[in-house]
Amino acid sequence: IRLSLVGSEMCIRDRYYLESDKKHVPPIAYASFDPIVVRSSAFAIKTTIVLQTAPEEAAWVQGNKAALAVALQTALASADVERVRTPEGVAYVQGLLRDAANKALQTRSVQEVLLTDYVLQLN
Repeated sequence: IRLSLVGSEMCIRDRYYLESDKKHVPPIAYASFDPIVVRSSAFAIKTTIVLQTAPEEAAWVQGNKAALAVALQTALASADVERVRTPEGVAYVQGLLRDAANKALQTRSVQEVLLTDYVLQLN
């Protein structure tokens, strides 16, 4: 009897593992952009940006990458220098870029903006 219980337990565990593996699809997709550099009289920023979207939006991002790059660069150039220089400056820039990308293309597809490199120079 013990042998049959162990066998059925292994069967259930293996079935769960195989079924859960089939369903595993990453809930997010990423799109990288070339480094962006903006300069103003108050500051200069160089950053590399990665957009986080849902997997079903990945093709949309690739198709609109040029327009997104323009929107990101424009938003970065108009950043409030006083907010950028605070300890929460990176979070401010991330939110600014996310909102600008979504607004420019009239969507909510961009979930988050990740800054993989971020250099700020105050003038």
